[in-house]
Amino acid sequence: MSSMTPHALVDADENELGRCGMETGVSFAAGQTVDLGSLGFFRILDVRSGDPVVLVVEPRARPA
Repeated sequence: MSSMTPHALVDADENELGRCGMETGVSFAAGQTVDLGSLGFFRILDVRSGDPVVLVVEPRARPA
C-alpha cells in the first residue's frame, strides 16, 4: 500500500486552486508541467516544502 503526501495548489497571488494527494516520493520542480486530472493542467512556478507541499502554478491548456 502506497503512502500519500498532501499537496496544495496556489496561483502566483496565493489563491488556492485545489488540493490533492500524491504518492510519497513524487517530486516536482519549477518549469515542469503536470496534468492533475479534474484539477487541470498546470505549469509549476515554485515548490514549497511543508505539510502540505505547496505548488505555485499557472493554469495551462491541455495539449491536444
